[in-house]
Amino acid sequence: MKINNSFSFRRLWMLMRWDFGTNWKVYAWRYLGLYIGFLSIMFLAIILLPTPTNSSMALDISGLWLAFSTVLFLVLLFRSASLVMERKISKDGRVKFLMLPVSNAEKFVWRVFFSTVFFILMAIVAYALADATFYLLSLLWNQKLGIYQNWTIGEFLKMTKLAVFPSPYKGPGGGPFIGPWWALGWTSSTGGYFLHSLFILGGCVWHRLAGLKVLGILFVVAWGVPMMLNIFVPGRAPGLPFDGWFALCAVLAILCWFLAYRFFCRSQIV
Repeated sequence: MKINNSFSFRRLWMLMRWDFGTNWKVYAWRYLGLYIGFLSIMFLAIILLPTPTNSSMALDISGLWLAFSTVLFLVLLFRSASLVMERKISKDGRVKFLMLPVSNAEKFVWRVFFSTVFFILMAIVAYALADATFYLLSLLWNQKLGIYQNWTIGEFLKMTKLAVFPSPYKGPGGGPFIGPWWALGWTSSTGGYFLHSLFILGGCVWHRLAGLKVLGILFVVAWGVPMMLNIFVPGRAPGLPFDGWFALCAVLAILCWFLAYRFFCRSQIV
């Protein structure tokens, strides 16, 4: 009971060491795959798109692979959030995780940190290594890649920053955006955090295929809500000011985190 009701950074550090020591092969292959994914996008841009004839065209193509890399980063970030309970997928892993002499709060903080902050840091490292590899290969393969002899990690960091810390969307003239109320999340700076918290919550509710299940629910809601509005509220639904969506998304995100922790704690009971 003393452990379950306390928080210790020393035990958190030991939990981190245990997790890496036990599952280092899984993590190594996972982030090696991320590195290969980024590198593959760069080479596909060279193979599938026409050979650039000037530096401006080269910048356009590198901007395209930067955009695809950012999309891949966001997709895998949400997938990583849904894997917050992956240590409990197998029966053996579940028993080992339950028997660890650390508190529920320490387990939850570590799993969330690993699924979000650590993934973001490793994604940046993976892209930097892919960028360095591509840069060196472009120096060796002058005929095809010589025009790409520049670093793109700086631009990737900028795009990653915008993805992780989005700015509020403004309407024409810089004023607040007015849109349909069911456009939840996509028009506010907190919308991405709310969606991310949904995947964290889904990962705590379901141990297997949590990301696909959350996506399925989001698809049903995105398709069903407008259809229900057309049936029960004919005509276009009134819009609400952007600030209203900001507060609503923030409250929903906090609620998702609260429920995620509750489900996580309940799953600790054998």
